[in-house]
Amino acid sequence: LLRNPTMTGAGNREFRRSVYNWLVAVAGTATVAYCVYTLPVAQIDQRFVILALAMLIGSRITVEIPRAKGHISVSDTFVFLTLLLFGGQAAVLLASAEALTSSHRFSKKPIVAFFNAGVMGCSTAITAAVLHFGFGPVTQLWNSYSPNLIVALCVMALVQYVVNSGLVAISGALNLNQPVWFTWRTNFLWTSITYFAGASAAGIIAILIYKYGF
Repeated sequence: LLRNPTMTGAGNREFRRSVYNWLVAVAGTATVAYCVYTLPVAQIDQRFVILALAMLIGSRITVEIPRAKGHISVSDTFVFLTLLLFGGQAAVLLASAEALTSSHRFSKKPIVAFFNAGVMGCSTAITAAVLHFGFGPVTQLWNSYSPNLIVALCVMALVQYVVNSGLVAISGALNLNQPVWFTWRTNFLWTSITYFAGASAAGIIAILIYKYGF
């Protein structure tokens, strides 16, 4: 039997991308489940509810990625702020929930929503782990303005940016049959500024909360 090589190649790419997307979604689901189990409920108060509501509003403000079917949301600032105020578990839950609920504006496919939630869950969890092992308890980083805080904010933005954009770039590379580095450099390199701006804003807000109250 003769087969169309173009169709076969496209089918293989779509299959590989689908498998990869579901793996990320499953990894994100496992991460969320772990965070739910280990969530320090005593630290969650009405401030968390206010941040969640603010994040739902902020998530509607997006920036379209040039030459790619994707968007960057300013809700990253709220994820970073939640991470600083309430720790990694709360930030993972909020980030995953926001990604899951906001994905329907860009695609009606369930896999897209679960993939986006998985990306946010995994990237936020990795960011929280790096901060914890590198700087100690995350919720105590912003108690004072110091060089250590500045370094921690830069690390937070860098790790979140690299992991988040890297996971999405791999999916895009599988879809377009391009090298991951080329896809990442072409579509996601410029978005690093949004993560560093979001981390800086979150750090400033956290310090203001510490000095003047929520």
